[in-house]
Amino acid sequence: MNHSAVPYWLTLFVLIGVAYGGWKVWQVEQDRAYRQMAVLSDPQDLGPPLTEFTLTERSGLAFHSHSLAGQVWAASYFFANCPGVCRQMNQTISMLSKSEDLKQVRFVSITCDPINDTPERLTDYANRFDADPEQWLFCTGEMDYLKRVGNDILGLTVKPKNHAKHLLVVDRAGKVRGQFDLIDSAHVTAAHDLMIQCLAEEPPAKADVDTENSPIDKSTADQSPTDESVSGEERAGAVAKTGIGTADGRSAASSRNQRKIARELRKFSRMKT
Repeated sequence: MNHSAVPYWLTLFVLIGVAYGGWKVWQVEQDRAYRQMAVLSDPQDLGPPLTEFTLTERSGLAFHSHSLAGQVWAASYFFANCPGVCRQMNQTISMLSKSEDLKQVRFVSITCDPINDTPERLTDYANRFDADPEQWLFCTGEMDYLKRVGNDILGLTVKPKNHAKHLLVVDRAGKVRGQFDLIDSAHVTAAHDLMIQCLAEEPPAKADVDTENSPIDKSTADQSPTDESVSGEERAGAVAKTGIGTADGRSAASSRNQRKIARELRKFSRMKT
């Protein structure tokens, strides 16, 4: 070996060793932080169950759950550097959010990695899916509080970088009506059908709808096929004519929707790869 090259190689090896050592130290600190978050507290030990919540949206602004009153919404957990399933989940949500018949549904995606998922990072992540900031929200907060939202509001167990792959559908009355596997096309079809059903239901009479903070057009927020101006006979005639609302009609419509959604999922997956 040329003696003049020895200092170069020694310097290179030292730099590599320092970089590797720094990376290991960072990795250990990250693991320690997540272990501490995982055992800090049980959601049930943090006080009375939550009935509403406030999180930080990717815009940096506070997002209050009371702005969802009287609306249909769907929630899920994820984290931005998830190696696999989160991307598939959010591809599916992206496809659902772009469906013309679900434009009045709001989607709330909540990180379970608040250390890394800052509002800036959530903005970059949301942009990968062309997420409409008025319809599809990406939220963060303190880990203990995120656990409580999952446990108290949605009935989900949430841990740092650990979550279910489900979409929770919430109706206009604020009741969780179902949870659906976002990786299973049959479940996605069922979630789609349930959201359509919830949209057609009247809001509760005393729902405190925060129309000022609502991103949904006030002129269309309360429209539904069950408008009081339509008589029971007219609705019955429409049901008889279309088959929707009967067991056979719902089964046929669901089957068609499942095939359509399966095609859309395949198409969307190819577009995003």
